[in-house]
This record gives sequence, C-alpha cells and structure tokens, in this order.
Amino acid sequence: MAELLMKACADGSLVLACEHGHAQLAESLMLAGADQDGQWAYAGNLTPLLSAARNGHQDVVGLLLQHRADPNKAIVLWGSPLANACSNGNLGLVRLLMEAAALVDEASCGPSGEARMTPLAAAASKGHLELARLLLEARAAIDTPVGEADANEKEAVTMVAPLTAAMEGNHANMVSLLLQAGAQAVGCKESPSLWACRHGHLEILRLLIAAGLDVNEALDRHPADSDEEEWSRCQECATLLATSAQHGNVDVVRALLEAGAPVDQAALRTAVVGGKLELVQLLLEARADVKGRRGDEVPLLLLAVGQEDACMVSLLMEAQADVDTGCLVLTCQDGNTQLAQMLLEAGADKDGIWEYVGLTPLLAACQNGHLGVVGLLVQSRADANKETWLGSPLVNACLKGHRELAGILLEARAPVDKDCCHPDGEWRLTPLVAAAGFGDEELARLLLEARADVLQATANGFGEPCQTPLLAACRGGHSELVLLLLSSGAENKKDETCYHLYTDRQPVGRLTTPLMAAIEEGHTNVVSVLLQAGVQPDGGRESPLLGACGLGRLEILQLLLAAAADVNRTDPGAPITPLIAACAMTDASHDVRTEMVRRLLQEKANANQDAGTTPLVMASLQGDLAIAKLLLLAGADRDTPASSSVLCCRESRCYTPLTAACWMGHIDVVCLLLQEKADAQGTCAGETPLVCACLGGYSGIAGLLLAAKAEADVEACIRVCSGSVLTSAHYTPLTAACKIPGGTEQNFGDLICGVSCKLLEWRFNYTRAML
Repeated sequence: MAELLMKACADGSLVLACEHGHAQLAESLMLAGADQDGQWAYAGNLTPLLSAARNGHQDVVGLLLQHRADPNKAIVLWGSPLANACSNGNLGLVRLLMEAAALVDEASCGPSGEARMTPLAAAASKGHLELARLLLEARAAIDTPVGEADANEKEAVTMVAPLTAAMEGNHANMVSLLLQAGAQAVGCKESPSLWACRHGHLEILRLLIAAGLDVNEALDRHPADSDEEEWSRCQECATLLATSAQHGNVDVVRALLEAGAPVDQAALRTAVVGGKLELVQLLLEARADVKGRRGDEVPLLLLAVGQEDACMVSLLMEAQADVDTGCLVLTCQDGNTQLAQMLLEAGADKDGIWEYVGLTPLLAACQNGHLGVVGLLVQSRADANKETWLGSPLVNACLKGHRELAGILLEARAPVDKDCCHPDGEWRLTPLVAAAGFGDEELARLLLEARADVLQATANGFGEPCQTPLLAACRGGHSELVLLLLSSGAENKKDETCYHLYTDRQPVGRLTTPLMAAIEEGHTNVVSVLLQAGVQPDGGRESPLLGACGLGRLEILQLLLAAAADVNRTDPGAPITPLIAACAMTDASHDVRTEMVRRLLQEKANANQDAGTTPLVMASLQGDLAIAKLLLLAGADRDTPASSSVLCCRESRCYTPLTAACWMGHIDVVCLLLQEKADAQGTCAGETPLVCACLGGYSGIAGLLLAAKAEADVEACIRVCSGSVLTSAHYTPLTAACKIPGGTEQNFGDLICGVSCKLLEWRFNYTRAML
C-alpha cells in the first residue's frame, strides 16, 4: 500500500512539474522512478506528455520524449498531445512530436468527449495555417468520415471534419487551403454551403462557389443546430437561396444570385415574412414571382399588410402583386388609413367580402371604430348598405356606441331601419335597437332625428317579434334613454309583449314586456320611469308584482304597490301569488323577505289564497317565525292544508302548516302554531304531525305535540317518492321513532331514545291515569 501511494504521489508530482514547465524537476522525478507515461487519476488521468503539450512547454516535451514517453497516448477527457499542440498553434512543438512518430491522423475526443478531432481538424478550428500546411505535407487525411470507429470503440463516434472545423471558426484562409488540397466535405455534419448561407459567411461562400459549389443544391435534411420553431415555420426553405433569405443575409443572397441561383418564390415569401425590405427588393430585381402560390398559401401582399409595413406593400404592388380582397379588409380592421389609401388607389375592391372572416372593408372598420378609415371608404363610395352574416356597418357601429361613425354612415344614406343579423347570434336587430341596448342616448337621438322607427320590432329565428328599442333600453337599465324613446312615440308600445332572449345566441325565449324586463334585471329607476309614463302595473302575460317578489326586489315591489298592482294575481305558468312567492323566496335577506310580506299584507293580500299551496305552509317549510307571525296576525288559517302536493311538496308530500314545520324540524314555528291552537292531530294525505316529527327524530317537537294532546297510537300513511315511483308506508309514532333516517349510529341511538322515551312516558302516565 505504501508503495502504491508513493507511486501515485510521484506520478502526480511529475504531471504538475510538466504542467508548469519545470524540466529539471521532471528529470529528477523520472530518475527517481516516476513513470513518464503515468496517468494522474486526480487530474482526469492526465499524462506528463499531454500536460506539457497542452501548456506549450517544448523543452519538457523533448525531455519526456528522450525518456521514451509515448507520443500517441491519448486520454478521453484531454485528447492526444499532437492535437493539443495543433490547437494551441505551437509549430515547434508539433514538429518535435511528429519527429517522434506522433500519428498525424490520430483522432482524439474533445473536452466533453462527444466528438473527435484529428490534429488537422484541431489546427483548422483555430485557423493555424502553417500547422495545417505542415500536416498536409505529412499526408494528413484531408477528409474525416463521419461515424468511423477505431479498434477500441464498440460503436461509431462523431468526427469533426477539418473543413467543418474551419467554417465553424469562420477561417476563410483555412477553408481556401483545405479546398485547394482537395477537401470534399466528407464527414461534415451538414453541407458547407448550407452552413455558410445560414451563418452569413460571405467570403467562405465565395470560396465554395469558386470551388464549384452547386447553387441549386436541394436541402433534404434538418440542420443540426437550427431553431425548431423557426425551421418548421419555414419548411419551404429547401434551397440555399431560401435559407439565406430566411436569415436575412442580403450579401449572401446577392452572391448566390450572381452565381446563377434560380429565384424561387420560397425565398421571396420568407423575406416578406421577415420584413426584410432590402432583400425583397433584391429578389424582385431578380424577377422573383410575386403572384404564384401553392395550395392555400397566404398571398404575399396579405402577408405584408398583416405586418402593416407600408414600404413593403408599396414595393410589392409596384411589382404587380395581386391585391386580394383580404388585404383591404385586414387593413381596415387594423385602422391603417395610409395602407387603406394605397390599396384603394391600387384598385382594391371596396365592397368585396373576405369570406375567411365574413367582413367587408367598411364593416371591418365599423366593428373596430376606425373613424378615419370609415371616412376614407365613404369618400370612395363604399356601399354603406352592404351586410354579411355579421351584420351591417350601421348596426355594428351602434352596437359599439360609435356615434361619429353612425353619423358618417347616415350621411352616406345607410338605411336607418333595416334589420340585419346580430354578429353574435341568429336573431336580428335594427340600428335603434342596437343603440338602445348599448345605452347611448345621443346616438339614439341621432337615429331618431334620421327618422328611425321607434316602434319597429326585430325578429327571432322563428320570425316572431323579439325586441323593440324600448325593451332593449329597459333591459340595459338606461332610464334617460327610456324617457327619450317614450317621448318619441314608444309610449304606444310600452305594454307590448315580445320574446325576451335568454342569451344572445339563443333565438327563442319567453314573452315579456319592457316593465318585466326591467324588473328581472333589477333596474328600479327604469321601473319608476315606466310607471310614471302610465305603464300598466299588471300588463303582460306575467305578473310584474309576482316577478318582483320572486326575485326579492323590495324597492320595485313598493313602486308596483304604489301603482295599485294586483296583490293576488297569479301567472298561467306558475299559479302562485306574490305573497306565496315572497314567503318561498330564499335569495334575499330575511329582513327584505319580512318587509315584502308586511307590505303585501298591508295592501290586503289574501293570506289564505290557495294557489297550489298557502303562504303559511311555505313560511312553515322555511322555518321563518317572523313571517309566520305576520300571516297569523293577518288571519291565515293555521290548519289549512296545501291542496296540491306537486307545487308545495318535498318528495311529493302534502302539508298543513304544522306538518310542514314538523317535517323540517322548525320547533319555534311548531310552538307558535300550537299556541295559535293548531290541530296537533290534524292530517294531510294521511300524515300526522307526530309521525312526521318522529320520523325526523325531533324529540323536542314530539314532546310539544304530546303535550298538546296528540294521540300517540294513531297510525299514519307516509308517501315517499323515489325517482318516478311513489310508495307508501304506515307508521305509528313509536315505529317511526325506530326508523329515523340519516345521521350516525350514535345519533340514531340518541334520537330514538329521546323520542321513544317521551312516547313511553306518555303511555305510562296515561295507563296510570286510567287505573
């Protein structure tokens, strides 16, 4: 072990001595037994000769060679001594190694071990001309085959050819030397010409052309280090000219053209996409085709318009590029007045429809509010009446509230009452309806001054009346606009029923009125304006008061009551009263619900009106003690059952107020009803309050009912709806207490015990009293 340690120390000392050029120390170490070819593991198996060669210590190299050091011993991480000397450009050191029979074609790995270089390639990579000449005189291989494997390699490795190494370093003189020596680009990972074109190495490209480069070379493989996204975006760059254009190398393109490279449209298209004006001009001078395109390729002029490059557009139009309809539409969409003027002067169709987007130039400009472009098109006599499936120019301007655009279009005699398709749906609308929906009073006034029909209704997909200007304004909550429309003649239609759309894309809906639309959207100010204008508070198919109660609109309810709305009116589709709706509604706060019920009762709402259910039943189901008190004070019958088990049910059950409170476990409401002498034994469809309480496990309620003389042995029939199947089961209070649904096992025990004990206690007391 001691000998091994001493040997390792000696080898490391020799490597360090050679690295720093200490010849005398190196000689002393070798005389003391240090191995002249020993590898120092601590430094990546570096040998003394390789260490001296890497650092250019020629005297130490000579000393090591005198001691018979191996000049061809290469290390994977560091390479060979000759390759390192060539890379450093040390001519004397290279001569010394070659005189010691160093192999001039021995390939060695680079620093990361992924590729190999011969000494000639190492010299070429750094541009050392004298070294390259010396190696060539020694008959070094000028070309290195890719994938060549030596005897010690199981698999082929990547080799860097001398010509590739020279080009990557942009050493034109070295490239010239290698070409003169007959280099054929064997072993290059990609074509030398492609490399020169991609990287803009003009001088090297000229050398290659002078050496007989084929400028028509087709590129059939992906460059090893190209950007994936860039290459996939321009896959048509399959020639040297197109590749050069892609990288914007004007001088390289010029050199290729001077060498006779054919001008393909791929190069021109690539230059246009890249916005390279000088390059486009050069290709056009070389007569590149500006009209041709393959398949569904985008026209060249449209590419330039999309980049809003006026100079590029002008250059292409001077070359007679096709002025596609999409060019003017896209320009108008972007609002570029200068480009629009250029295209119009070049004969672009001012009324053409770009089918790709369904727009005319004027419609595109109106959609985006480009005043200058609209004025230019109108001056050019663009058709202000032309519409597409995206609507008309005037409707689109009104939808976005572009008042000045609408004025220009009206001056151009755009039809003020023509309805057209909505851009987002299958229904139609007029300019005034669009303006009313947007809420621009001045825009609406402008249309009315142009004699827009304030009574005209648009149609849905079935041809039914869909919206009027007044309905649109009410939906949007624009009270001032509502006043304007009413004063302009809409008063005659203030109660008209139209189809109200659920969504902009749904062509059917339900019948509604302006008043009902305002109530549904919660626009109190609009409701006030309509009522002051004489709108009937009970007009339309639906009850406005019922709608306000169902949505919890307290302020609107007060306005409707002040206008003498019928407090007991029901709707054909929902036969419930406003009072029932207020009792059943859960979206508003408790204070709002209570105040709504109070106001309705003050206006003599019928607390006992049977409309499928009763107000008191609904209040009992909700457990609302305050509302239940108000209803009882107003004379609500404490025992009246709900007549329809469908409208007021939970699982298709019928209720009295007491059974409803018992089912839901509202003990405070049960107390109130019992205090008001509600029948503790009263049934509804066979159900008794006590059985309901026992099934729910409400022992406290069961105790109250027993105290109120509810019979403990009366059997009740309980109906349960499971899906579409209605089943019945018979229970006594005691059997019901033993079948409490839901809860944990512990809860079952507690609840059953609580309910059963009260029943058993009552039975015991009753029996004792009888005795």
